[in-house]
Amino acid sequence: MVQEDTTSEVPVEDLVSNDVLEFELDLLNKSIISLSQKQQTPPPQLLQRKKALEEKLKTLKQQVESGKLSSSKYFASLKSKIAEERELAKKLLHDGKKTQAAQSLKRAKLMENELRESEG
Repeated sequence: MVQEDTTSEVPVEDLVSNDVLEFELDLLNKSIISLSQKQQTPPPQLLQRKKALEEKLKTLKQQVESGKLSSSKYFASLKSKIAEERELAKKLLHDGKKTQAAQSLKRAKLMENELRESEG
C-alpha cells in the first residue's frame, strides 16, 4: 500500500506535468530511502511506481525534445489538468478525503507554477 503522506495514488498515466512527475518521484525516492534506513525492504508497488514515474518522465522529455509534443500542446494539457485537479480536490474534500484533496491541490499548484515560470 502506498503511504498517503508520501506519494499520491494517482495512476502514473494520469500525470501530465514534468514538475508533478519530478515531485512524485522525489517523494517516492525519499520514502524508499527512509525504508532502507530502517532496514525494511520497499514494497514492490513502490518500486514499480518509481520505475513507471521514471519512464513517464523520460518519455515526456523525449516527446518535447523531438518536437512530437509542442510547448503549446504541453501547456494546454497542463491548463486542462489544473482544472481537472481542482475539481477533483473539491469532490474529495466534499467526500471528507482531506489528504487526497490536499495532494490534488498540490499537483495543481505545481502545474500552475510550471506555467508561470514558462511564461516569465
